[in-house]
Amino acid sequence: MKKIVSLIIVSVMLVSALTVAASAVTADEWNATKVTQVLQFGSKVNYATDEDLEYGEYCMRGFAVSPDGKYIFAGLLNPKNCSALVMFDTHTASAAGYYVYYQPEDQQTSYPKGLDCDDRGYVYVGLAYLPNNGVARMAVLKYDEKDAQTGFLKQVSVTEVVHEDEPGKGAKVGVNGLKVKAVGSGYYAYVVINYEVDYLYRFDVTNPEAPVLDKSFGKEGRIVLGDDAFKINGEAITEGNYLDVDDDGTVYLAVTTSSKQYLAKISADGSSILQTVEQRKAYAVALWENDVICSSQNAPNEIIVYNKLSLEKTAEFTIGEENTIIPGGANPKRVEQDLVNSVCNLKIAADCIWFGDQGSGQGDVEQAFVAPLNATGKTFVDELTDSIAKSIAASLPADTSAVVTEAETTPEATEPETTPEATEAATTPEATAAQTTPETEPAKKSSGCGSSVAAIAVLLPLAAAVSIRKRKE
Repeated sequence: MKKIVSLIIVSVMLVSALTVAASAVTADEWNATKVTQVLQFGSKVNYATDEDLEYGEYCMRGFAVSPDGKYIFAGLLNPKNCSALVMFDTHTASAAGYYVYYQPEDQQTSYPKGLDCDDRGYVYVGLAYLPNNGVARMAVLKYDEKDAQTGFLKQVSVTEVVHEDEPGKGAKVGVNGLKVKAVGSGYYAYVVINYEVDYLYRFDVTNPEAPVLDKSFGKEGRIVLGDDAFKINGEAITEGNYLDVDDDGTVYLAVTTSSKQYLAKISADGSSILQTVEQRKAYAVALWENDVICSSQNAPNEIIVYNKLSLEKTAEFTIGEENTIIPGGANPKRVEQDLVNSVCNLKIAADCIWFGDQGSGQGDVEQAFVAPLNATGKTFVDELTDSIAKSIAASLPADTSAVVTEAETTPEATEPETTPEATEAATTPEATAAQTTPETEPAKKSSGCGSSVAAIAVLLPLAAAVSIRKRKE
């Protein structure tokens, strides 16, 4: 009897081990990642459906995806006091809702930067004051409901995250990453404050109508990233970027010091840095099973995968036009290929990895792409691709309904030079595109990208290399 029980236990262990192995994404599969284009818009026009957006124009620094993959939230930082959050239906590539936060002090529109969703139907919006001084806030919205008066996504609360001075005065203050995570029995929002002050806050948002600073985290609810305790190789952190949080509360945050950039692992209680790994222009971060994925800002050919425990580099993939699928194919009346500018955000939803590409400024395009991470994700992306293709076809004029099955590539196309990072714009009427630093990145390189599902299916094409531009008849 004991032998039979032992055999059963061993068999269960072997099956479990094989199941884990089959669900993981291998290095070869990451290196072969391909993506599918989900969104393409710019200058207040949604190119896929040929619709004019009611609010928002360009600079998609904020980016989030609902857990079921049905909605994408784009935080647009375009200047001239018209920043906005746009909710898109991923299956039709069409706008499904909006949110604009009018600052009570002056009725100007705050910048919706850090964004994230939870599994309860809420989207959390980091609100950087316009201009970027003094204060920053966080709004919580119920995205499946709309306000009866404004028609915007329903706002359930607005909380002041940081107060350095009177709104619009004093130290330059912004919002970068925002992550909402269920840890233990509660829900917590992690908010990165940047520019002239660098903090990481943790709010208890178990009750989204009344977020409360969690004073058990760091020092009285926040980490001062510039403190000596968080120095990396003797250098203080000068900028916190984007982040993800593990089930036990461990934080993975991309940071910048005076001379380098790193992916840092921070203890769940916010008391110390546990590990770091250097990565050029480390910016967006996402966790999947045993992996940490980190993108390099303004370098779409540098998306690196690390082992979550050791931070050892295990894979790397690039984004190029040969790795992109456009649902329904390219159409000469509507679409053309364009290189990705900057993968500023990575999100995990519906067993897929999602990429938010911020355009370089006015006149450029904002894009979103998706690649499956397992068999469930592949089924989701297959259905999504078919649905978007039908939506695009339905929006085309009758005489242009026929589409090309494969996107045309131009071998001799030259690579555009990378522009300085586009961010919140200046508030002057002449401002047309925002920048955070004067430094100029090296010219972008375009190369292949790929990621497949372990022993199940190849990850769908990573559409980070293609953009749709509206063609006027």
